Amino acid sequence: MTNRFTEKARRALNGAQEIASEMGHTYIGSEHLLLSLISDGDSIAGKLLLSHGAEAEEIRQTITRLSGRGSCHRLTAKDMTPRTRRIIESSASVSAKSGQSYIGTEHLLYALLEENDSVAVRILSMSGISCDDIRREIRSI
Repeated sequence: MTNRFTEKARRALNGAQEIASEMGHTYIGSEHLLLSLISDGDSIAGKLLLSHGAEAEEIRQTITRLSGRGSCHRLTAKDMTPRTRRIIESSASVSAKSGQSYIGTEHLLYALLEENDSVAVRILSMSGISCDDIRREIRSI
């Protein structure tokens, strides 16, 4: 499956790992993936999130407020939460259902938004951003 990810999607996944590590967290969660997606304003997911009012710095501050900060340390893909793994696996299904042969940032974002009780969705809701609106927009692409 990993060879189906676009370069931007791979960067988003690697970015989530780096963000979690920099924040001193011992896991890679949906919130780290969300922050990584919005941090690339050139990706489809980044553009969608920005157009709906999401701001990287606000999301970073909210993550810190919810999860705190620790000492920077090295994380690996094994440190992904089960939910983050599920998001990545679901992104392949989202891609296939839309008839795509690749998995892009928009597929990762859609799969992330489907995890209604995730920290990432809670952060977006706290920011007044409608996950339903973003999902609709992704479906129309």
